[in-house]
Amino acid sequence: MPVTYTNRKGVAYTLYRKTGIDGKERHVFARDPVGAPVDEMPAGFRVSESPNGVVSVARDRPALIRPEEIAAVERELRRHPRASDYRLVVKEKRIELYAKIGADAGGAFGQLLAGQGASPETDAELRELDDLWAEFTPVLRIALRDPERRTFAAQQRVSRWEGDVWVDLGTAGSIDAVAREAVPQLPSVTYVFVPPFAEPALKARREHAKATGARKRSGAKPASIHQLKVTLLGSKPPIWRRIAVPSDYTLGQLHHALQLAMGWHDGRLHDFSIGDTTYGDPMQLQELGGEDEWSASLAHVAPRARSRMRYLYDFGDSWEHDILVEKVAPPEPHASYPVCLAGKRACPPEDSGGIWGYDDLLAALADPNDPEHDDMLDWLGGPLDPEAFDLEAVNRRLARMR
Repeated sequence: MPVTYTNRKGVAYTLYRKTGIDGKERHVFARDPVGAPVDEMPAGFRVSESPNGVVSVARDRPALIRPEEIAAVERELRRHPRASDYRLVVKEKRIELYAKIGADAGGAFGQLLAGQGASPETDAELRELDDLWAEFTPVLRIALRDPERRTFAAQQRVSRWEGDVWVDLGTAGSIDAVAREAVPQLPSVTYVFVPPFAEPALKARREHAKATGARKRSGAKPASIHQLKVTLLGSKPPIWRRIAVPSDYTLGQLHHALQLAMGWHDGRLHDFSIGDTTYGDPMQLQELGGEDEWSASLAHVAPRARSRMRYLYDFGDSWEHDILVEKVAPPEPHASYPVCLAGKRACPPEDSGGIWGYDDLLAALADPNDPEHDDMLDWLGGPLDPEAFDLEAVNRRLARMR
Protein backbone atom coordinates (compact mmCIF):
# COMPACT_ATOMS: atom_id res chain seq x y z
CA MET A 1 0.00 0.00 0.00
CA PRO A 2 1.35 3.46 -0.85
CA VAL A 3 2.32 5.75 2.02
CA THR A 4 -0.50 8.23 2.69
CA TYR A 5 -0.95 11.09 5.12
CA THR A 6 -4.02 13.20 5.94
CA ASN A 7 -3.28 16.75 7.06
CA ARG A 8 -5.13 18.85 9.65
CA LYS A 9 -7.51 20.12 6.96
CA GLY A 10 -8.58 16.58 6.07
CA VAL A 11 -6.69 16.58 2.75
CA ALA A 12 -5.08 13.24 1.88
CA TYR A 13 -1.57 13.11 0.41
CA THR A 14 0.23 10.15 -1.20
CA LEU A 15 3.99 9.61 -1.37
CA TYR A 16 5.39 9.47 -4.93
CA ARG A 17 8.82 9.03 -6.50
CA LYS A 18 9.49 11.34 -9.46
CA THR A 19 12.34 12.84 -11.44
CA GLY A 20 12.71 16.59 -11.00
CA ILE A 21 13.67 19.14 -13.63
CA ASP A 22 17.26 18.80 -12.35
CA GLY A 23 17.27 15.12 -13.36
CA LYS A 24 17.43 13.87 -9.78
CA GLU A 25 14.98 11.35 -8.36
CA ARG A 26 13.02 12.68 -5.39
CA HIS A 27 10.24 11.65 -3.04
CA VAL A 28 7.31 14.03 -2.77
CA PHE A 29 3.86 14.07 -1.18
CA ALA A 30 1.08 15.15 -3.54
CA ARG A 31 -2.71 15.17 -3.66
CA ASP A 32 -2.77 14.06 -7.32
CA PRO A 33 -0.49 11.49 -9.04
CA VAL A 34 2.90 12.95 -9.96
CA GLY A 35 4.97 9.78 -10.35
CA ALA A 36 5.22 6.22 -9.04
CA PRO A 37 3.52 5.56 -5.66
CA VAL A 38 5.93 4.52 -2.89
CA ASP A 39 5.15 1.84 -0.26
CA GLU A 40 7.46 3.08 2.50
CA MET A 41 9.23 6.23 3.63
CA PRO A 42 12.83 6.46 2.38
CA ALA A 43 15.46 5.82 5.05
CA GLY A 44 16.52 8.94 6.93
CA PHE A 45 13.37 10.90 6.09
CA ARG A 46 10.06 11.62 7.84
CA VAL A 47 6.67 13.19 7.12
CA SER A 48 6.50 16.94 7.81
CA GLU A 49 3.34 19.09 7.96
CA SER A 50 3.54 22.88 8.03
CA PRO A 51 1.12 25.06 10.04
CA ASN A 52 -0.72 25.65 6.75
CA GLY A 53 -1.21 21.94 6.13
CA VAL A 54 1.48 21.54 3.45
CA VAL A 55 2.83 17.98 3.63
CA SER A 56 6.40 17.25 2.57
CA VAL A 57 9.31 14.82 2.99
CA ALA A 58 11.89 16.11 5.47
CA ARG A 59 15.25 14.81 6.60
CA ASP A 60 15.04 13.08 9.96
CA ARG A 61 17.77 15.05 11.71
CA PRO A 62 18.45 14.81 15.45
CA ALA A 63 16.51 17.42 17.43
CA LEU A 64 18.77 20.04 19.01
CA ILE A 65 15.91 21.69 20.91
CA ARG A 66 15.10 19.85 24.13
CA PRO A 67 11.54 18.97 25.24
CA GLU A 68 11.78 21.17 28.34
CA GLU A 69 12.82 24.13 26.14
CA ILE A 70 9.80 23.62 23.89
CA ALA A 71 7.62 23.42 27.01
CA ALA A 72 8.99 26.77 28.24
CA VAL A 73 7.83 28.55 25.05
CA GLU A 74 4.48 26.72 25.07
CA ARG A 75 3.95 27.84 28.67
CA GLU A 76 4.46 31.50 27.76
CA LEU A 77 2.26 31.18 24.67
CA ARG A 78 -0.64 29.77 26.72
CA ARG A 79 -0.58 32.99 28.78
CA HIS A 80 -1.01 35.13 25.66
CA PRO A 81 -4.53 36.63 25.33
CA ARG A 82 -4.73 35.45 21.70
CA ALA A 83 -2.91 32.14 22.06
CA SER A 84 -5.27 30.38 19.63
CA ASP A 85 -4.11 32.70 16.82
CA TYR A 86 -0.58 31.27 16.94
CA ARG A 87 1.09 27.97 16.06
CA LEU A 88 4.40 26.70 17.44
CA VAL A 89 6.81 24.89 15.11
CA VAL A 90 10.05 23.22 16.21
CA LYS A 91 12.88 23.20 13.68
CA GLU A 92 16.39 21.83 13.95
CA LYS A 93 17.97 24.77 15.81
CA ARG A 94 15.05 27.05 16.62
CA ILE A 95 11.44 27.40 17.68
CA GLU A 96 9.19 29.46 15.42
CA LEU A 97 5.82 31.02 16.20
CA TYR A 98 3.39 31.45 13.32
CA ALA A 99 0.54 33.99 13.41
CA LYS A 100 -2.82 33.73 11.67
CA ILE A 101 -2.89 35.89 8.55
CA GLY A 102 -5.54 38.59 8.16
CA ALA A 103 -8.59 39.56 10.15
CA ASP A 104 -10.72 37.09 12.07
CA ALA A 105 -12.83 35.38 9.41
CA GLY A 106 -15.64 34.52 11.81
CA GLY A 107 -16.04 38.17 12.76
CA ALA A 108 -15.78 39.34 9.17
CA PHE A 109 -18.42 36.88 7.96
CA GLY A 110 -20.58 37.87 10.91
CA GLN A 111 -20.61 41.45 9.66
CA LEU A 112 -21.34 40.35 6.10
CA LEU A 113 -24.23 38.20 7.33
CA ALA A 114 -25.65 40.95 9.56
CA GLY A 115 -29.35 41.40 8.95
CA GLN A 116 -29.70 37.98 7.33
CA GLY A 117 -30.63 36.09 10.49
CA ALA A 118 -27.24 34.45 11.19
CA SER A 119 -27.52 32.31 14.33
CA PRO A 120 -24.95 31.77 17.10
CA GLU A 121 -24.57 28.22 15.74
CA THR A 122 -23.62 29.64 12.33
CA ASP A 123 -21.08 31.94 13.96
CA ALA A 124 -19.55 28.99 15.84
CA GLU A 125 -19.35 26.97 12.62
CA LEU A 126 -17.64 29.86 10.83
CA ARG A 127 -15.06 30.18 13.60
CA GLU A 128 -14.42 26.43 13.52
CA LEU A 129 -13.92 26.57 9.75
CA ASP A 130 -11.71 29.63 10.17
CA ASP A 131 -9.46 27.72 12.57
CA LEU A 132 -9.36 24.72 10.23
CA TRP A 133 -8.58 26.63 7.02
CA ALA A 134 -6.65 29.60 8.41
CA GLU A 135 -3.28 30.46 6.89
CA PHE A 136 -0.30 31.19 9.13
CA THR A 137 2.97 33.06 8.64
CA PRO A 138 6.12 33.05 10.82
CA VAL A 139 6.44 36.14 13.03
CA LEU A 140 8.84 35.20 15.85
CA ARG A 141 11.74 32.81 16.12
CA ILE A 142 13.84 31.81 19.10
CA ALA A 143 17.13 30.36 17.91
CA LEU A 144 19.70 28.28 19.75
CA ARG A 145 22.93 30.30 19.70
CA ASP A 146 25.18 28.27 22.02
CA PRO A 147 24.42 24.52 22.27
CA GLU A 148 26.85 24.09 25.18
CA ARG A 149 25.56 26.90 27.37
CA ARG A 150 21.98 26.51 26.05
CA THR A 151 21.61 30.21 25.28
CA PHE A 152 18.97 31.51 22.86
CA ALA A 153 18.17 34.76 21.03
CA ALA A 154 14.90 36.07 19.62
CA GLN A 155 14.12 37.68 16.26
CA GLN A 156 10.89 39.23 15.00
CA ARG A 157 9.75 39.33 11.40
CA VAL A 158 9.17 42.86 10.12
CA SER A 159 7.45 43.72 6.81
CA ARG A 160 9.02 46.53 4.85
CA TRP A 161 8.41 47.89 1.37
CA GLU A 162 11.50 46.12 0.01
CA GLY A 163 10.52 42.82 1.62
CA ASP A 164 10.33 40.99 4.93
CA VAL A 165 13.36 40.96 7.25
CA TRP A 166 14.16 39.36 10.60
CA VAL A 167 15.16 41.86 13.30
CA ASP A 168 16.97 41.00 16.54
CA LEU A 169 14.92 41.90 19.61
CA GLY A 170 18.03 42.28 21.76
CA THR A 171 16.98 39.40 24.00
CA ALA A 172 19.49 36.63 24.72
CA GLY A 173 19.94 34.12 27.51
CA SER A 174 18.17 31.03 28.77
CA ILE A 175 15.07 29.82 26.97
CA ASP A 176 12.90 30.77 29.94
CA ALA A 177 14.20 34.35 30.00
CA VAL A 178 13.96 34.84 26.24
CA ALA A 179 10.45 33.35 26.04
CA ARG A 180 9.22 35.52 28.95
CA GLU A 181 10.41 38.66 27.19
CA ALA A 182 9.71 37.85 23.51
CA VAL A 183 6.38 35.99 23.48
CA PRO A 184 4.34 38.76 25.17
CA GLN A 185 5.49 41.12 22.39
CA LEU A 186 3.38 39.22 19.88
CA PRO A 187 0.39 41.32 18.73
CA SER A 188 -2.31 40.75 21.35
CA VAL A 189 -5.49 41.60 19.42
CA THR A 190 -6.82 40.85 15.94
CA TYR A 191 -9.22 43.67 15.07
CA VAL A 192 -12.15 43.44 12.71
CA PHE A 193 -12.58 47.14 12.01
CA VAL A 194 -14.79 48.67 9.36
CA PRO A 195 -13.92 52.36 8.94
CA PRO A 196 -16.78 54.79 8.19
CA PHE A 197 -15.70 55.32 4.58
CA ALA A 198 -16.08 51.55 3.92
CA GLU A 199 -19.63 51.24 5.32
CA PRO A 200 -21.39 51.95 1.96
CA ALA A 201 -19.19 49.35 0.26
CA LEU A 202 -19.94 46.79 2.97
CA LYS A 203 -23.69 47.44 2.59
CA ALA A 204 -23.46 47.03 -1.19
CA ARG A 205 -21.54 43.78 -0.69
CA ARG A 206 -24.27 42.44 1.62
CA GLU A 207 -26.97 43.30 -0.93
CA HIS A 208 -25.03 41.64 -3.71
CA ALA A 209 -24.52 38.53 -1.54
CA LYS A 210 -28.27 38.37 -0.93
CA ALA A 211 -29.04 38.60 -4.67
CA THR A 212 -26.43 35.98 -5.55
CA GLY A 213 -27.70 33.65 -2.84
CA ALA A 214 -31.27 34.01 -4.08
CA ARG A 215 -30.20 33.12 -7.62
CA LYS A 216 -28.31 30.05 -6.39
CA ARG A 217 -31.31 28.84 -4.38
CA SER A 218 -33.65 29.27 -7.35
CA GLY A 219 -31.25 27.59 -9.78
CA ALA A 220 -31.57 30.52 -12.19
CA LYS A 221 -28.82 31.09 -14.74
CA PRO A 222 -27.08 34.46 -15.16
CA ALA A 223 -28.48 36.55 -17.98
CA SER A 224 -25.12 36.46 -19.74
CA ILE A 225 -21.52 35.42 -19.18
CA HIS A 226 -18.19 37.07 -19.90
CA GLN A 227 -15.50 34.82 -21.38
CA LEU A 228 -12.11 36.20 -20.34
CA LYS A 229 -8.53 35.44 -21.43
CA VAL A 230 -6.22 36.17 -18.47
CA THR A 231 -2.48 36.35 -19.23
CA LEU A 232 0.35 36.95 -16.76
CA LEU A 233 2.33 39.74 -18.41
CA GLY A 234 6.00 39.08 -19.06
CA SER A 235 5.70 35.29 -18.80
CA LYS A 236 7.54 33.43 -21.57
CA PRO A 237 6.10 31.01 -22.57
CA PRO A 238 2.80 32.64 -21.54
CA ILE A 239 1.02 31.65 -18.33
CA TRP A 240 -2.70 32.07 -19.02
CA ARG A 241 -6.23 31.01 -18.13
CA ARG A 242 -9.52 31.21 -20.02
CA ILE A 243 -12.47 31.60 -17.64
CA ALA A 244 -16.19 32.31 -17.94
CA VAL A 245 -17.98 34.24 -15.21
CA PRO A 246 -21.45 35.81 -14.84
CA SER A 247 -21.59 39.25 -16.44
CA ASP A 248 -23.10 40.69 -13.27
CA TYR A 249 -20.00 39.72 -11.27
CA THR A 250 -18.50 42.66 -9.44
CA LEU A 251 -14.76 43.23 -9.77
CA GLY A 252 -14.53 42.12 -6.14
CA GLN A 253 -15.98 38.74 -7.12
CA LEU A 254 -13.77 38.61 -10.20
CA HIS A 255 -10.74 39.14 -7.95
CA HIS A 256 -11.59 35.96 -6.01
CA ALA A 257 -12.20 34.01 -9.23
CA LEU A 258 -8.84 35.16 -10.62
CA GLN A 259 -7.04 34.09 -7.45
CA LEU A 260 -8.55 30.60 -7.65
CA ALA A 261 -8.08 30.21 -11.41
CA MET A 262 -4.46 31.38 -11.45
CA GLY A 263 -3.44 29.64 -8.23
CA TRP A 264 -2.51 32.65 -6.09
CA HIS A 265 -3.05 32.62 -2.30
CA ASP A 266 -4.81 36.00 -1.91
CA GLY A 267 -2.39 37.24 0.71
CA ARG A 268 -1.35 40.50 -0.95
CA LEU A 269 -2.91 43.78 -2.12
CA HIS A 270 -4.47 44.04 -5.57
CA ASP A 271 -6.28 46.44 -7.89
CA PHE A 272 -7.89 46.67 -11.33
CA SER A 273 -7.07 49.35 -13.92
CA ILE A 274 -9.59 50.20 -16.64
CA GLY A 275 -8.65 53.25 -18.66
CA ASP A 276 -7.78 55.98 -16.18
CA THR A 277 -9.79 54.44 -13.33
CA THR A 278 -8.44 52.16 -10.61
CA TYR A 279 -10.70 49.83 -8.60
CA GLY A 280 -9.68 48.15 -5.38
CA ASP A 281 -10.58 46.76 -1.97
CA PRO A 282 -12.79 49.32 -0.18
CA MET A 283 -10.86 48.73 3.06
CA GLN A 284 -7.75 50.16 1.34
CA LEU A 285 -9.30 53.00 -0.66
CA GLN A 286 -8.61 55.78 1.84
CA GLU A 287 -4.90 54.97 1.72
CA LEU A 288 -4.52 53.92 -1.91
CA GLY A 289 -7.30 55.84 -3.64
CA GLY A 290 -9.53 54.59 -6.46
CA GLU A 291 -13.07 53.23 -6.76
CA ASP A 292 -14.73 50.40 -4.85
CA GLU A 293 -14.34 47.11 -6.72
CA TRP A 294 -17.58 45.81 -5.17
CA SER A 295 -19.65 48.61 -6.71
CA ALA A 296 -18.53 47.99 -10.31
CA SER A 297 -19.73 45.03 -12.39
CA LEU A 298 -18.11 43.49 -15.45
CA ALA A 299 -21.19 44.39 -17.48
CA HIS A 300 -20.62 48.05 -16.57
CA VAL A 301 -16.83 48.44 -16.87
CA ALA A 302 -16.18 45.94 -19.70
CA PRO A 303 -19.52 45.61 -21.51
CA ARG A 304 -18.42 44.10 -24.83
CA ALA A 305 -15.95 41.80 -26.58
CA ARG A 306 -12.40 43.17 -26.95
CA SER A 307 -12.74 45.26 -23.78
CA ARG A 308 -9.51 45.14 -21.78
CA MET A 309 -8.36 45.71 -18.22
CA ARG A 310 -5.31 45.14 -16.05
CA TYR A 311 -5.27 43.23 -12.76
CA LEU A 312 -2.30 43.80 -10.45
CA TYR A 313 -1.60 41.37 -7.62
CA ASP A 314 1.08 42.01 -4.97
CA PHE A 315 2.32 45.60 -5.12
CA GLY A 316 5.82 44.39 -4.24
CA ASP A 317 6.33 41.55 -6.75
CA SER A 318 3.94 43.28 -9.22
CA TRP A 319 2.25 40.30 -10.86
CA GLU A 320 0.39 42.12 -13.65
CA HIS A 321 -2.35 40.34 -15.61
CA ASP A 322 -3.90 41.36 -18.92
CA ILE A 323 -7.63 40.53 -19.03
CA LEU A 324 -9.27 40.43 -22.48
CA VAL A 325 -13.03 40.04 -22.88
CA GLU A 326 -13.21 37.44 -25.67
CA LYS A 327 -17.00 37.36 -25.83
CA VAL A 328 -20.21 38.18 -24.00
CA ALA A 329 -22.79 35.48 -24.57
CA PRO A 330 -25.76 33.61 -23.07
CA PRO A 331 -24.79 30.92 -20.55
CA GLU A 332 -24.50 27.31 -21.69
CA PRO A 333 -27.60 25.32 -20.67
CA HIS A 334 -25.82 22.79 -18.46
CA ALA A 335 -22.82 24.82 -17.32
CA SER A 336 -22.12 26.27 -13.86
CA TYR A 337 -20.22 29.49 -13.37
CA PRO A 338 -17.49 30.54 -12.74
CA VAL A 339 -15.63 27.92 -14.76
CA CYS A 340 -12.15 27.59 -16.22
CA LEU A 341 -12.23 26.49 -19.86
CA ALA A 342 -8.50 26.18 -20.58
CA GLY A 343 -5.08 27.30 -19.45
CA LYS A 344 -1.35 26.76 -19.70
CA ARG A 345 1.47 26.46 -17.18
CA ALA A 346 1.75 26.70 -13.44
CA CYS A 347 1.24 29.81 -11.36
CA PRO A 348 4.57 31.14 -10.02
CA PRO A 349 5.22 30.70 -6.28
CA GLU A 350 4.21 33.62 -4.10
CA ASP A 351 7.08 35.89 -2.98
CA SER A 352 9.37 34.72 -5.80
CA GLY A 353 10.27 38.29 -6.82
CA GLY A 354 7.91 39.01 -9.70
CA ILE A 355 8.29 37.70 -13.23
CA TRP A 356 12.05 38.38 -13.36
CA GLY A 357 12.60 36.69 -10.00
CA TYR A 358 10.56 33.73 -11.21
CA ASP A 359 12.77 33.44 -14.30
CA ASP A 360 15.86 33.44 -12.05
CA LEU A 361 14.24 30.81 -9.82
CA LEU A 362 13.58 28.50 -12.80
CA ALA A 363 17.14 28.98 -14.03
CA ALA A 364 18.55 28.03 -10.61
CA LEU A 365 16.30 24.96 -10.40
CA ALA A 366 17.33 23.81 -13.89
CA ASP A 367 21.06 23.93 -13.08
CA PRO A 368 22.23 21.55 -10.31
CA ASN A 369 25.53 23.46 -10.22
CA ASP A 370 23.88 26.81 -9.55
CA PRO A 371 24.94 28.01 -6.05
CA GLU A 372 21.28 28.72 -5.19
CA HIS A 373 19.92 25.43 -6.55
CA ASP A 374 19.61 23.55 -3.25
CA ASP A 375 18.41 26.61 -1.32
CA MET A 376 15.65 27.19 -3.86
CA LEU A 377 14.54 23.55 -3.66
CA ASP A 378 14.41 23.80 0.13
CA TRP A 379 12.47 27.09 -0.05
CA LEU A 380 9.91 25.52 -2.39
CA GLY A 381 9.68 22.34 -0.34
CA GLY A 382 10.37 20.18 -3.41
CA PRO A 383 10.62 20.28 -7.21
CA LEU A 384 8.59 22.73 -9.29
CA ASP A 385 7.14 21.86 -12.71
CA PRO A 386 6.54 25.17 -14.53
CA GLU A 387 4.57 23.38 -17.28
CA ALA A 388 2.03 21.85 -14.90
CA PHE A 389 -1.62 22.84 -15.29
CA ASP A 390 -4.54 20.83 -13.89
CA LEU A 391 -7.86 22.04 -15.31
CA GLU A 392 -9.91 19.77 -13.05
CA ALA A 393 -8.12 21.02 -9.93
CA VAL A 394 -8.75 24.64 -10.96
CA ASN A 395 -12.46 23.97 -11.42
CA ARG A 396 -12.67 22.22 -8.06
CA ARG A 397 -11.39 25.45 -6.52
CA LEU A 398 -13.79 27.60 -8.54
CA ALA A 399 -16.70 25.40 -7.49
CA ARG A 400 -16.49 27.09 -4.07
CA MET A 401 -17.92 30.24 -5.67
CA ARG A 402 -20.92 28.58 -7.35
